[in-house]
Amino acid sequence: MLKTTRAKYFTLFALGAVLIAGCGGGGGGSTSTSVSYAGVTTEAAVTDTNAETLTAAAIDTAGSSELGTLVIAGDVTEQGTAQGLSLPGVARLLADMKNLGQLAGPATAAGSAASQTVTGSCGGSATMSGTNSGDDVNVNITGSITYSAYCESTPEGNATINGSITFTLVGTASDFTFTVSTSYLAITAGGQSVAYSLSYTLTANSSTATATMTANYRASDGKVYRVENYQVVLSNGGQTVAISGRLYHPDYGYVTVSTPTPLQYSNCYGYYRPTSGVLRVTGAGGVYAEFMPQDCGQYQVCLTDGGTVCNLLDW
Repeated sequence: MLKTTRAKYFTLFALGAVLIAGCGGGGGGSTSTSVSYAGVTTEAAVTDTNAETLTAAAIDTAGSSELGTLVIAGDVTEQGTAQGLSLPGVARLLADMKNLGQLAGPATAAGSAASQTVTGSCGGSATMSGTNSGDDVNVNITGSITYSAYCESTPEGNATINGSITFTLVGTASDFTFTVSTSYLAITAGGQSVAYSLSYTLTANSSTATATMTANYRASDGKVYRVENYQVVLSNGGQTVAISGRLYHPDYGYVTVSTPTPLQYSNCYGYYRPTSGVLRVTGAGGVYAEFMPQDCGQYQVCLTDGGTVCNLLDW
């Protein structure tokens, strides 16, 4: 059931290298529509029937096997096309907006304003405006970006964005804080579309990068999910990944997400997968399920409810 979901995890190794590089995306025109969560808000009961769904939801943009293909840079199809966006994939895409944010504010002449429109590598446009109150070394930019079918081609496929964001960017090229907020941002990749209302913060230095977001998002199944303080911390060049926060599944309620042992990503047949570590979702009564990658070929999902029962599955 969820084998295809697990086989298409986001390539977090790439995120480590791309956090301060540029990319972007959109779908068909800006809109001011917001996304609201109206699902179950009580703590979820984690059971043997939903353990895989909830652990998948902790990293995927939705917790069903049908949406397991929604990743930004995980497994690449034989045609070389990306299959969509995962939650860490969205974190990466938002991080990539930093480069456009830098273009929105003039590099010198502190306090002056600038604006420009750029074209995506595969079409569409992004219009940026901002004011820089920094200096030649440190930037302090406040601005906005409006995306209109803005498309960027990546090694994993094309991503397209519609909507708009406001942002701040403070710091230097290697040590900075980048914040983003939006009431509506639509991202399309691999034939799948997801719409977000969110707030996002990225802090990065030479050794680690931390992306944190709170978001409501409408997945391609039409359901709205929610994450609160969903955090991805990358170190060791992006190969070591710690995840935490709270996930709301519209059908089950919320679980607390953690990585008791950070996930370690490895090169598996040309793309990166988690090959060790533990991702845990904890629900009502302290009952929890864990996703535990074993190697490039297999992973376990275990349910701990007094005792522990595990299923060994193939990617």
